[in-house]
Amino acid sequence: AQQREMMGRTAGYVAHAIRQLPHFYAARLLTHYESAIAADPSPADFGALHAVRLSRSTVQYNDGEESVQAAAVKASRHNDADEGLHTWGVFGPIVSLVLLDAAQNQLAWSHWEQGASGPLAVFRYSVPQAKSHYEVRFCCVVSTYGFESKLFRQMSGYHGEIGIDPGTGNILRLTLHAELGSDAPITRADLLVEYAPVELGGASYICPAHSVSISIAKTLRRVQDATGRIYPAMGPPQELLNDTEFDHYHLFQTETRILSGNEERAAGMAQDATLPTPPSDDVQPSEE
Repeated sequence: AQQREMMGRTAGYVAHAIRQLPHFYAARLLTHYESAIAADPSPADFGALHAVRLSRSTVQYNDGEESVQAAAVKASRHNDADEGLHTWGVFGPIVSLVLLDAAQNQLAWSHWEQGASGPLAVFRYSVPQAKSHYEVRFCCVVSTYGFESKLFRQMSGYHGEIGIDPGTGNILRLTLHAELGSDAPITRADLLVEYAPVELGGASYICPAHSVSISIAKTLRRVQDATGRIYPAMGPPQELLNDTEFDHYHLFQTETRILSGNEERAAGMAQDATLPTPPSDDVQPSEE
C-alpha cells in the first residue's frame, strides 16, 4: 500500500509539476569521452576513456521543447561535435515517457537508497520493444546504398530504475538501458539523469543537474576503392561517453508596464531633459 501511495505521488508529479515548468534557460557543460577503437570486433574491454571534447552551450526549455544554442567547443583533435549518442528530453519529456511506458508494462518495488537529501525509494521497470515509445538516435551509420552516412534511429525496448523522494513523489534519478541487438550498428545506449531542486522566479522546480550517456557503436570510416572513389564504411566498435552538467538556471521573462497619459508625458519630458544639447552652428570644431 505504501509503494502504491508513493507511485501515486510520482504520477501526480509527472502529470502536473513537469507540465508547469516555466520558460527558462540553463548552462550546459558537456565533456565527451572516447575509448580506443577496438581491434577485436566483439571486445570485452575497450580500455580507458579519454576526454576529447569539451563544449559549453545554453539550453532553453519552453512548453516541453528543448533547444540548444551553438556551443563553444574545445577539442583535442578535429571531429564533428554532433557525432555520438544523442540525448534529449532530460528536462521532463523523457521522465513522462518512461513512467507512462513503465506503468503499462512492468513496474515494481526494488529497494531503498540513501540519497543526497534523504532516503530514496527505487522502483525497477522494464518495457518490451513492441510496447516502447523510446527511440535511440546515434550519428552516424552507413546508409542502405552505402554511398553516404545517416542518423541511426530505432525504437527500442528498455529497462532501468526510477529513484523518487518518498514524501513528494519527485523523481530525483532515472536510469535507462536500451535493449539493442548484437548485430545492430549500436549495441549499447545507456542513460543516467540526476535531478535536483532549482529556484526560478521565487519558486522551486525539479530540474536536471547531471546526466551521463554511454554508447558502444561501430565507427564510421572513409575508405577509397581502386578507382579512387571515397565512400563511408562501418569500422570496429568504440565506446563513447557524454558527461553533462547543468547549472546557472535563469527564468526567461520580460517585464511590461502600462503607463497612463500623464505618466507617459512625464516620462517623455524626463527623457528630453536628459538629452544632450546639440551644438549651435557657430561653434567651431576643436583642434584637440
